[in-house]
Amino acid sequence: DMGQIRNSISLALVFWGYSDLFSNHERKFVVKVFIACIFHNSAIVILPIYWIVKSINRISPWIIYSSIVLIIPLLFVDIRDLFMLLTFLPQVLIYKIIFYTESEVYGQSVGLGMSFILRILVLIGLFAFKKKGHECYNYYDLLLNLYLAGIIIYILFSSVEQFAVRFTNYFKMLEYIILPIFIILSKNKVLKFVLFFLVSAYAGWSLYKLLTEPELAEQLLPYKSILS
Repeated sequence: DMGQIRNSISLALVFWGYSDLFSNHERKFVVKVFIACIFHNSAIVILPIYWIVKSINRISPWIIYSSIVLIIPLLFVDIRDLFMLLTFLPQVLIYKIIFYTESEVYGQSVGLGMSFILRILVLIGLFAFKKKGHECYNYYDLLLNLYLAGIIIYILFSSVEQFAVRFTNYFKMLEYIILPIFIILSKNKVLKFVLFFLVSAYAGWSLYKLLTEPELAEQLLPYKSILS
């Protein structure tokens, strides 16, 4: 599927750009994001969110936490009609909004599923390791804020699965950086082993699900395999 390929290339470019961002090479990061937008428009969501989270440390953490709690009910509210108010957008984007919001396949609500629960668990881990992480990694606060922003976007667009997933994948893939950090920052070998086991189990389960779930396997792996 050409759309999946374009989106994958866009994700790869943004992920590459994160190495520049965390090394304080902001211009290189912005350039890579713009190149990613050539492959998939959804990458543009990164830039406004990044510029917002740059100043988020000036806001009281309790205001941020309270905001998250207040918007969680949106997981159960259908806000698709609000998307129809975005008439100022280019025609091609309006077409995509109408297509996805009215689609029976792509327009479903994500709800309070396993994906959201896992994101919350990772966020809790980020806060749990915040003090030590801040000491060891100068980009830890930015990493936390970006991941937090991804969760907020996931909640806001939860009425339309395609929007929630496509927009937040750019933040969810930060788990490739976050989870190894958890293992490194763990105090003892037992905890390191437990975290390593949980991460490996989650990765294995995700791969197994992609290869065996009929709807996903047909779209992402249209070839026969030993698991078919």
